[in-house]
Amino acid sequence: MTLLLLFTLVLFLGPWPTAAADCQVVVRDMSGSPLPSAMLVVTPKFLLPGTNQRAQALRADRDGNVECRSLPPGSRHIWAFKEGHRSVNGWIRIDEPGDFRLTIKLSPIGACKEETGEINLEYLRMPASSKSRISKQLEKFDDSPLCTPVAGSADEAYRFLWLRSFHPAILATVTFLKDGTAHSVVRELKRTGETDYKLVTHDRRGVDNNHWGAEGDPRSAEDYITYWKMALGKYLWKAPAEIVRPPGLDGATWTIEARKAGKCHVVSRWSPDASDAVHYAGSSILRLADWKVYPDEIY
Repeated sequence: MTLLLLFTLVLFLGPWPTAAADCQVVVRDMSGSPLPSAMLVVTPKFLLPGTNQRAQALRADRDGNVECRSLPPGSRHIWAFKEGHRSVNGWIRIDEPGDFRLTIKLSPIGACKEETGEINLEYLRMPASSKSRISKQLEKFDDSPLCTPVAGSADEAYRFLWLRSFHPAILATVTFLKDGTAHSVVRELKRTGETDYKLVTHDRRGVDNNHWGAEGDPRSAEDYITYWKMALGKYLWKAPAEIVRPPGLDGATWTIEARKAGKCHVVSRWSPDASDAVHYAGSSILRLADWKVYPDEIY
């Protein structure tokens, strides 16, 4: 009965209008396997007949994928369900048009391990609003976005902006120079009052191979730098620019900027877990910069 009422509502309101933002909906189980024929109902915050604020009912194909024709900016309620699985629902907010992917995971009923479903909004390119926010944060470090054109800039560079609830903000940059060497700079923003900060710069002229392992390791500093250039870029360039999740009260924003051969990529996460490419990249940049962090400072 509920499903019939939903489809009646969609038919009454008419087809979804043309276009503001293209997206892809991906419906999976908790292990990542596709859920064919899963149902998805997308409802705007306000239902207004005759406008683009209309409900939309979608069905996943055999690969668990759904192509959205358009989703105008604004708040949307998502309700996903499939027989034999727990339904999941929640709100997402699309701040501006752009290509993005909506990933939904459903948990099976009767599973030994009860899990809560997930709804994640992934921007494939960083939205302009997020870029503006990052630029304002970099101003506190007397810096500008890494992708800003600079005369004689290095071929490849990675930067980690780490904003934490309980510890000083960190801006760590590793630059791979054209002569095969690398240079790192770490800036620390320490709070000195309710609204005042002190900027401390730790400049290291060179990245060495002190972290290869045992003393006397035959691998050279060049080997070390080549390894990390490959490791940093392996997953980072393919990672979604932003995964929008409800932020917690306490945590940290991890933002990585990457520049290589004239190309740029910016990715940001809220307290990513250790399996996330952003967590790996941020931790690696700190390691290359020889910046020591205690386990309780990482979140």
